[in-house]
Amino acid sequence: LAGDKRGGFAFTEPAGTARPTWARVEGDEIVINGAKSYVTRGADADFLNALVEIDGEGPSMVVIDTTAPGVSMARRFTTIDGHQHAGFELREVRVPRTNIIGRAGEGTNRAMREITATRLAIAALCVGSTRWILDYATAYLTAPGRGGAPRGAGERIRLRFGDMTIKAFAARSMLYRTARLEDAGENVINEAIACKVFASETVGEVADAAIQLVGGDALIVDHPLVQVANRMRSSRLAEGESDTLRVNIARGRLDLGKGRV
Repeated sequence: LAGDKRGGFAFTEPAGTARPTWARVEGDEIVINGAKSYVTRGADADFLNALVEIDGEGPSMVVIDTTAPGVSMARRFTTIDGHQHAGFELREVRVPRTNIIGRAGEGTNRAMREITATRLAIAALCVGSTRWILDYATAYLTAPGRGGAPRGAGERIRLRFGDMTIKAFAARSMLYRTARLEDAGENVINEAIACKVFASETVGEVADAAIQLVGGDALIVDHPLVQVANRMRSSRLAEGESDTLRVNIARGRLDLGKGRV
C-alpha cells in the first residue's frame, strides 16, 4: 500500500502442465506447488498475485513473496515492449491463509476482473498511441515536399490517411463506450475483449500505414514510428492473443449470454 513493493500477476501455467498450481491446507497455512510460466512484470516483483487451486476450497488469488522458501525464478525475459517478465517454480511454498485475497474459491472471478481491467488499459494505450501516430503523420503530410506542395496532396496518400483516421476513430469510440458501461456497473467482459482486439490490431495497422507513407526514413531502428510499432506489437498477445479472444467473445455471447456487443 505504501507503493514501495512491486507485484507480478501470475495466472498462466506452462504449456502441457498436468495440474494447475495447487495448494493443500495445513492449519493456518497453505502449502503451494506448481509453476507459472509468464508472470507479468515478474522479473522485478517483490510478490506474486497468483491464482492457486486450494484443495477442497477452489481457485483463489494468493499473495506469494518472491523471497519465500521454495519460490525460484525459472527464467526471466524482456519482451519487445521493454517490459521484464518471468517464470517461477513453486515447491512446498508455505504462506499464511491471511495471504488469500478475499475468500477462497472466488479466485477465478477476481482474476478475470483484473484481466478485464488490464485489457481495457491495453486498449487505452493502443488508442492513445494510434492518436500519436496520426498526429505525427498529419505533421509530416502537411509539411512541404520537394516540389513545395504538401506531402499529403496526392489522392492515393489521402485515401490511406483517411482509412487510418476512420480506424482510429472507431477504436476510440469503442473504448469510450465500454468505459461508460463499466462506470455504470455493467458486465463488460465481452466489450473489453472487443476493445482490446480491435485497438491492438488497429494500432499495428495504423503504424504500418504511417511507416509506408513516410517511406525509407521510417525504417531506421530508432525512428519514432518504428519504436511505437515495436512497443505496440506485444499488445496483440498480452492478456490473451487475438484469435483466442475472438473465440472467447463468441463463447461469451453464444453460450453464456454475457455482454452487449
